[in-house]
Amino acid sequence: MVELDTLPIDTAYSCPVPATADGEEHRLAEQLDALMNERARILRALAGLESSIQLVNRQLGRIRNDKSVTARLPPELLGKVFEHVYRNWKPKRRKRPVEMILSQVSRHWRCVALGVSTLWTNIHVSKSRPTGSLQSYLERSKKRPLQVNFDLRASDGYGLHLVWPRVVEHVSRWCRVSIKANTMPGVIQALRLLEHHSAPLLQELRLLCDDDDEFNPSPDVQYCGILRGGTPRLKTLAFDGSCQPTHLPPLSNVVTLFIQNSEATWEFYRDLRPLLAGLTSLTSLSISQDIALTSEESPNEHLVIPTLRTLRLRYHHFDDLYEPFWQGISAPSLEALHLVGACDGDIELLFETLEAREAYPSQVKSLVIDLCDFETLTAFQLLATMFPRVEHLTCIPPTLGPINDFQRIVRFWNDVATFYVAKDSLCAGDVHPDVIRQRLGQGAPGNNPQPKAGKS
Repeated sequence: MVELDTLPIDTAYSCPVPATADGEEHRLAEQLDALMNERARILRALAGLESSIQLVNRQLGRIRNDKSVTARLPPELLGKVFEHVYRNWKPKRRKRPVEMILSQVSRHWRCVALGVSTLWTNIHVSKSRPTGSLQSYLERSKKRPLQVNFDLRASDGYGLHLVWPRVVEHVSRWCRVSIKANTMPGVIQALRLLEHHSAPLLQELRLLCDDDDEFNPSPDVQYCGILRGGTPRLKTLAFDGSCQPTHLPPLSNVVTLFIQNSEATWEFYRDLRPLLAGLTSLTSLSISQDIALTSEESPNEHLVIPTLRTLRLRYHHFDDLYEPFWQGISAPSLEALHLVGACDGDIELLFETLEAREAYPSQVKSLVIDLCDFETLTAFQLLATMFPRVEHLTCIPPTLGPINDFQRIVRFWNDVATFYVAKDSLCAGDVHPDVIRQRLGQGAPGNNPQPKAGKS
């Protein structure tokens, strides 16, 4: 440490008047050099003082940290606290991971955090995340199941040949995997290394691509799916429409299936149909954009999914030459139906379809009408005719029209127990939400039970 009192600072600088101009110039030059040297010496001394201050602050911080309550907690208990924080952490954009924050508070916290293997099970690989820490995560996680997020959207193929094989070495520990890319070849490049592996702990798989164009591999490339060694615990699968069903792993135990951005061709539907038929345990199906088929492409026989309980469909409005994919599905055990983006004509078409065959059962108990453009109450009346046993009804704007029609909508169903309306719809017509809830609370006349109003 540098003592400030030991720094001699000479402030007595005299400026005598020289006898001649040349003598004055010489003396001023010498004086300037002396001042510059003195300033440099003082700056060096201040830098030494700043270094000493930082050293003392670190030592003082360690002493105070050692005296804090958290420092006196047993490592086992503090590790439990870290695990609780990790499970309930809500990440913010451009914020460091919670495990990095916990491990940089104090030496004691860092020692404990490095020993909690649960904190290091989220493997995130992207251009914005340094790949140098990958090996540290893999080592610190020990033999714990891993969550792998492989994001190629910033730059397709960035470090793939170096990073991805190191992650694949631990495929036996994967429990959740997400692969995202700008183009389908980027996804395929990552999947090729998984073709012959098995993932005994894998429960969730997401294969997503931002490119709307369908990927058609070369005819010379024989590609027969990934993880052919088996995925016995795989329950949830989400894949993009540009990802062909032939790219997928074994799906015998899949319970939840998400098909996103599925503006796909007839070839995609041709491969998807036997895939759905083979899912004997599928209970939830979500199609984010409906698949359009021409009358020549539509199969004569309907696809029966006997175990399906929940179906979510986003309508895509085509011209009259096309019919939607959902018309070829029969779900005799369906209990919950979620319709997104439908219009009056779609509901009329659905009603006509059900008149010809019973595609959806009348025992549907939960109905969600989401972002549907209904101009009249006829669509609600048709839905009540098709699904008369609905007990839970949810409406999300811009589904609803005039505010005075709320009671009429509820009256279409005799068994409605809960009626949820999104906040924006409640405020329609410049009426205060409390007024609307009061009107709904009056109930419907006759044998209709009193519905409960709420907000989704």
